[in-house]
Amino acid sequence: MSINQDGFGSSKFSCGLAFAMLLSSSILMAQKQQGFDSDDPSFSGGVRGHVKVLVMGPYTIPAGRKINGKIVPGEMERNFAAPHPGDVFMTGYDSRIVDSNMVPCDPAELFLHHSVLVKRGSRDLTCLFMPGERFTASGSERIPVALPRGYGYPIRSSEAILNILHIQNFTLTPQKVYYQFSMTVEPLNVQPPLTAVRPWWLDVKLCTSSYIVPTGTGLHVRQRDYGVSNQLTLLEMGPHLHCGGVKLEVINKTTGRPIHTFLNKACPVEMQPIVPVAPIVLSLGTTVTLKATYQQLPNEPIDAMGIMLAYVLVK
Repeated sequence: MSINQDGFGSSKFSCGLAFAMLLSSSILMAQKQQGFDSDDPSFSGGVRGHVKVLVMGPYTIPAGRKINGKIVPGEMERNFAAPHPGDVFMTGYDSRIVDSNMVPCDPAELFLHHSVLVKRGSRDLTCLFMPGERFTASGSERIPVALPRGYGYPIRSSEAILNILHIQNFTLTPQKVYYQFSMTVEPLNVQPPLTAVRPWWLDVKLCTSSYIVPTGTGLHVRQRDYGVSNQLTLLEMGPHLHCGGVKLEVINKTTGRPIHTFLNKACPVEMQPIVPVAPIVLSLGTTVTLKATYQQLPNEPIDAMGIMLAYVLVK
């Protein structure tokens, strides 16, 4: 049995307190962006546009169970058709699990392991086996997406959206929940026009993401190289590790220079996305290495991931 990858189960908060903390955090981030509307308390990290709140469910998540004194969560992991925002540019994204009153649930009890939105019919830049293009995601870091001003990810009403959804229940009874996500959007014909971005999904385990860090007392490193087949300009980068993850490194292998290192010292994981001061241009033929480092545990393996989702311009 591998450890709970996100370290939840020890601290307890009411849904109301979790809601207040999440709202405060989201508003604080949004206030840092131009275009924040103080009269609209909707969750959003976007820098412009208006918020669309979309809901999926309800889903009944099986009860967790105790094994050797630890709660092993009940889980639901499935692919669903997702509600559509219409003909828009997505400029921001945030998400949460909510109860029947649309109040965010305590992540120590109902945990969003991951949600990945996929635009069907579009080709993913790194995984040919995907049923479409992975364009935004939520995981343990709870990072709201906020694209730089002037950029957006285009979504057309003719393009179906798939949600790869994984929810865990750390209580001992089945729970009925909803998945709620919000997008900050602008119409596709907005003036002045936005510049369209593409998502660039790097993963130390291509396409499948999950892997096991074996037991031990040292550091475990897993990495993967990605070739740049078109000139790419990196506008924003967001990390994802599980508990036990020490750092996630993005390296220009061609030049031998680091692009960025995301450090983590917490459990649950606490990392933030970065927007480079100056966009980073990767020329055709460059090789980029993604490297995830975990601290091994002497008695238990770790269910691990190492992912970096970037928004890029493709030339």
